[in-house]
Amino acid sequence: MKCDLSRVRLPLTIILVSAIAVTGANSQPSRQKEQPATESFTDAALGYSIRYPATWKRESTESAPGPGVRLFLATPQRNYMVVSVYPMPTRVKRYSSASFERIGNDDVNKVLEVYKRLLKFEQILREQHEDRSNDQSMVFWQGTSALNPVGNGWALVSQHVVRYDSHVMINMIFIGGKNVEKDGADMDRVMSSFSLIVR
Repeated sequence: MKCDLSRVRLPLTIILVSAIAVTGANSQPSRQKEQPATESFTDAALGYSIRYPATWKRESTESAPGPGVRLFLATPQRNYMVVSVYPMPTRVKRYSSASFERIGNDDVNKVLEVYKRLLKFEQILREQHEDRSNDQSMVFWQGTSALNPVGNGWALVSQHVVRYDSHVMINMIFIGGKNVEKDGADMDRVMSSFSLIVR
């Protein structure tokens, strides 16, 4: 059965104290603090891997919202992360600001519109976009906080990676509604753990 996220009751307090503010900066954890235990997920077919906290539970991909889901995780706060793939209409050979803008407008937005529709976003409170591209891939980071028609608040934070000369975009989408600030640092570590496998 598909996960109906639009029916979850959410506190309004998470809207501005959301992962958008917490994860926009790449905060480094203290070296003295022991890192939490993690699990790994590798998609050998598409050549990438991520690490996520061992306290995050894997759910059936069939119950996940959205298409092309490879991994569906639930956090202890009952927020969610979806890792999915989106087929690109053409291969991206190299970085350019024009192609970055085009892919952001055409493809990243198309993926996010699916989740905004599922969550019934009515009023966007804040949006933040960052270009985190590197010499291996284009990397789009985006954070949105919004209200649905009954006033429930959501935080939607995502990272989208297009490997150069690839025909797919890999999406990491965090859907937050409860105590988002408690999952914020872990979410940032998960997104930072994304690694492309050398071919």
